[in-house]
Amino acid sequence: MTTFERTDEFKARLANKSAIEAAAVIACLQKMDANLRHPGQATHKVQRHQAPAGKPIFETKVTRSLRLTFHYGEGGKIVLRTNCQHDRVLSSPWRPGPYAC
Repeated sequence: MTTFERTDEFKARLANKSAIEAAAVIACLQKMDANLRHPGQATHKVQRHQAPAGKPIFETKVTRSLRLTFHYGEGGKIVLRTNCQHDRVLSSPWRPGPYAC
């Protein structure tokens, strides 16, 4: 079983999602828990951005337009960083900005 740590940013963005989008994020997390390399999620390393201590940031597909970002924390846990629209997530995988996602 995968251990997830949700940042405040991730929780705030999830709380502002529609019920359908929130359910899609939860389903994505369930797939990640079952198989982090699930082909439907197209998980890959984000270029040009790093987490604290230089750790790579990864992006995974939630829906056609929605993505979430994460990095690996201590002990192999997955630190969920944010969830937002694809283009906004890529502008800054840590904090996409003050606008609604």
